[in-house]
Amino acid sequence: MPEAFVKLGPECNQKCVFCYTTKDASVSTNDAKKTIDKYIQMGYSWISFTGGEPTIRPDIFELISYARERGAKIIKVQTNGIETSDKNFLENLVSSGMNRAYMSVLSHKKSIHEVITQTPGSFEKAIKSIKNFMELGIPLEMSCVITKKNYSHMKEYISFMHSNFPGIVSYQFLLFCPLARGWKNKSMVPTLKEIEEPLKDMLQFCKDRGIFVATRGIPLCYLHSFEYVSVETNSIRSVGKKMIISDFKDDEPKHSFEDSNTKAPQCKFCWLKKICGGTWKKYIELYGTNELYPTYEEAIL
Repeated sequence: MPEAFVKLGPECNQKCVFCYTTKDASVSTNDAKKTIDKYIQMGYSWISFTGGEPTIRPDIFELISYARERGAKIIKVQTNGIETSDKNFLENLVSSGMNRAYMSVLSHKKSIHEVITQTPGSFEKAIKSIKNFMELGIPLEMSCVITKKNYSHMKEYISFMHSNFPGIVSYQFLLFCPLARGWKNKSMVPTLKEIEEPLKDMLQFCKDRGIFVATRGIPLCYLHSFEYVSVETNSIRSVGKKMIISDFKDDEPKHSFEDSNTKAPQCKFCWLKKICGGTWKKYIELYGTNELYPTYEEAIL
């Protein structure tokens, strides 16, 4: 089922070094409802609220209820886990109609997680939130942005999470995209060469244990034999099922990476060029294209 994203503005209660949210104006309750209406009318029944941090909005319960009343079947909230560490608050989200969540935990090590979030106490609250989601039976997707601080222990991170919280339904690893605040912290963007082996170790660990994992921002030349985990590739192959990101300007459905990704000139020689989404434009601006190379083998999909 395709997913429609309703962006609720840039406000947040964390200061993550990789934050790519621009300084757009806050989104009013009425504008958010109009976007929900638009997507419901277009036939989308999966509404995902994103930000910033949706849970700090005083109207979040109203917006979730509205999406449910308009016919949304899946209502997901993307969160950093600070507010949802309060179980009563989370129960109110669920009572309003939220039935799925997407949460970001950046390391299984408190010190590293909080260096990345720049928010003291955020690790304990994130772990408490996971426990709350598990206890309430809410399907939870986990997100981790790959930075210089955490890329070397991705397998250990997954092992910790899977051992302690086997109910987590999926994991998504995103290459740090140096945009907005992320550009100010671009020294923390790892290179594709740096992450290649730790990434493949983690992906093999997940494959061996049947853990669902996906990646974003990582081209297929760095996913050899794991091409099937690429969100971009799966989106390209899902003809007619494009994901939407709401910006209140563009009513045309599009792949969620179309505006953010690019390829290198040498990619035109790659056998996988038709199903590869490339990597972040800002990554190329930072490091250039020398790391990218054409591959001459069929993908395992």
